[in-house]
Amino acid sequence: MTTTTPPNVRAATLAELRAAVLVGDEQLEIGRQIRLSGIRNRLAAASPGPWTAVQSLDGIIRVHRNAGAASYSRIANMLRSGHKPAQDAALIAHGRADLEWALDEIARVRAERDLLLKHATPEAQVAYWTLRAEARGQELEARR
Repeated sequence: MTTTTPPNVRAATLAELRAAVLVGDEQLEIGRQIRLSGIRNRLAAASPGPWTAVQSLDGIIRVHRNAGAASYSRIANMLRSGHKPAQDAALIAHGRADLEWALDEIARVRAERDLLLKHATPEAQVAYWTLRAEARGQELEARR
């Protein structure tokens, strides 16, 4: 025998779950938005890409902005310090493009999540908000 929850109880449960999660999310989301805005602002202020890493004959690895066919402007010099200077230079050289991609991917995944949630069944929405509440509780606890 299958029982179903009356629609008005489901709606109340869903609204209560959503409200409870959003209260916890407020605190976390403000921090996320500040962090993401800072990343976007630093990217906007930095030299445009693409960047490349080139090792010179003297062993210094230079990270340059490729500004055209034969035009480069220096971003950074990687001296022979550190454990892995070539890998460090590659990380710096790809950092701008990687961050741009990551920010776009975050926006895409959030939009996809919002669209899926908009079209989800009430039961699926309750499951989503329940799992989200648990995850937010763990995240808030970890920050204490």
